[in-house]
Amino acid sequence: MPGRQAVEASLPALRRERGIDFVTANGEMQNVLVYVENAPAGAPKPTTPAVLDQHGCRYMPHVLGGVAGWGHPCGDAAQQSAPAAKLVFHFDNGQTEDVVLHNGNQFADYAQLAEVPGSTLATNLVNAGQLRWFTVEPTGRRPIAKLTLESFTNHLAPVFVALTVQE
Repeated sequence: MPGRQAVEASLPALRRERGIDFVTANGEMQNVLVYVENAPAGAPKPTTPAVLDQHGCRYMPHVLGGVAGWGHPCGDAAQQSAPAAKLVFHFDNGQTEDVVLHNGNQFADYAQLAEVPGSTLATNLVNAGQLRWFTVEPTGRRPIAKLTLESFTNHLAPVFVALTVQE
C-alpha cells in the first residue's frame, strides 16, 4: 500500500475530477472487505453478507475496489464474465433491487493493469497492480434503507476498499 501522502494526493483527484469523495480513516486505506466463499480448510469464514445501513439515503453508491483475485483477464471466457458480487438495495418502502457486478465489466484482476468497460482505473493508490472505481445506479430514486454486499460461490475474490453514497 502507498504511504499516507500518496493516498491523500489521489483521493482529492477523484473528488476534483469526478466529484466522488471516498471516506477512509485518517486518509489511509484500511479495513478492506474481502468476502471469500470456499476458503481453505481451517480459515475463518464470514457467515453473513456485509450490510451497510444507509438511513434513507436517496443517492448512488460509488465503489472503490473493482478488483478481484483471479479477475479478468484470468481464466477462460466463462470465468472472464462471471458474476463477481451482488449489491442488494433495500428501499424504505420494503422493496429490494439486485444489481449483479461482473468480472470483465466492473471487476478486473488486482495484480495487473487490465481495462474493463464498467469501471475506471484509480491511479496512485497501490504500489503494484490496480484499484478501480465505479458508480452503481439503482433503477429507482427511492430512499435506500440499507445496502447488502454478497459474493458468489465461484473462482473470484472481489475486493471492496471503500464505498461512499452521494449524488
